[in-house]
Amino acid sequence: MTFGKTKETKFQFFAGNPSHLADKDRQFTLTPADFELLNPNTRTCPVFRSNADAELTKKLYRSTPVLWREAEIDSDGNVIRPEVNPWNLQFQLMFMMNT
Repeated sequence: MTFGKTKETKFQFFAGNPSHLADKDRQFTLTPADFELLNPNTRTCPVFRSNADAELTKKLYRSTPVLWREAEIDSDGNVIRPEVNPWNLQFQLMFMMNT
């Protein structure tokens, strides 16, 4: 693992055998924009088994709007980026057997 400032980073998961490290099909790169595309609310790192999985997922996410992006608020309570809900989702509890 290497830490530093870069425009894109190379990843590899599920490398349980040292020979997996040389397998280029298991490696993929992600940019900061990819993190925002794939996980817009948390910007956490997605896990893929192969480069093909990563590329397919990015292609699907680019072609479809985000399901629900939460508003970004700074430490002073100012809205940096408003909430986005293009599907007009609403959550509600329809039935709960224990109440």
